[in-house]
Amino acid sequence: MRNKKNIVLIGMTGCGKTTVGRALSYRLKMPFIDMDALIEKKAGIIPFLIVGELSVSSTTRLWWMSR
Repeated sequence: MRNKKNIVLIGMTGCGKTTVGRALSYRLKMPFIDMDALIEKKAGIIPFLIVGELSVSSTTRLWWMSR
């Protein structure tokens, strides 16, 4: 079995992380997880609406991934 590692795409809003992530997922036959969708599902909030208020950082997103 081949040892696979996670790929994390970080960038500004609207820069294409989701598009590139889905393409990589398909090409590498790996699962794709959209962190904004995961945060919205688990926390019941839309991340881009709280960025200014709660400062959702990459560290916070990685914390949500570990849950």
